[in-house]
Amino acid sequence: MAIEKVEVTLTEEDFNHKGIIKAESLFRYLQKAAANQTVKYGVSVEELIEQGYMWALTKMKVIINGDILPGRKYTFATFPLHQKRATFKREFFVCETEKYAGLDSPMVAVGTSQWCVMDFVTRKLVRKSGIGESLADVCEDSEIIPGPIEKIRGSELEYAGIHTVNEEDLDSNRHTNNCRYLTMAENCIDRQGNTVIVNYVMETRLGDEIRLYKEEGAGGSFVEGRKADENGVEEKVFEVYFGD
Repeated sequence: MAIEKVEVTLTEEDFNHKGIIKAESLFRYLQKAAANQTVKYGVSVEELIEQGYMWALTKMKVIINGDILPGRKYTFATFPLHQKRATFKREFFVCETEKYAGLDSPMVAVGTSQWCVMDFVTRKLVRKSGIGESLADVCEDSEIIPGPIEKIRGSELEYAGIHTVNEEDLDSNRHTNNCRYLTMAENCIDRQGNTVIVNYVMETRLGDEIRLYKEEGAGGSFVEGRKADENGVEEKVFEVYFGD
């Protein structure tokens, strides 16, 4: 199994005021490991753009099931699953670096994600089998978190403010980095629980205004971001759930 890993010594800046690792930091380090692996196999963000395509993360779920503390060194690891139709799935796990032993490691966090490939110009979904073939040698069939990522939905949302996309929010595709939505969400609510689930519905770009709505309850917190079209009709951009 070709597990790609990134070793990181976490600092206080990676944690919120409650001493919980920030969702953006957690997802960013996991996605860094994934990005490194795509570079090794010739399907990086930059290489796809040159071909007229782009990676698009559609869903991701991470469960924290152990202690993650500042000042300690952790290994953020990942491997892809075999492509199914137009969908690419990728699994993740985190462990203390000194205890790293591949999938036999004592894991302090586990995750799963769903990706697709889009046309860089039209932003429409494409079936790019060549990418699946490029990663085939490192793909596995075993899932760390089995089954599909569950749906999340709010019911009684209240307005929570506006975030205007700035240069710091952007990635190499020149759209808002997936991880930045998690900080927008976490800034709206009193985060609780050990599970983070995010759905990415629509991309945003520099200058876009994202209107934030939230719902908090005993079972967890939900945040939804929306962008108004030219007629003022709000369209969903992302959804995030923090809970157990």
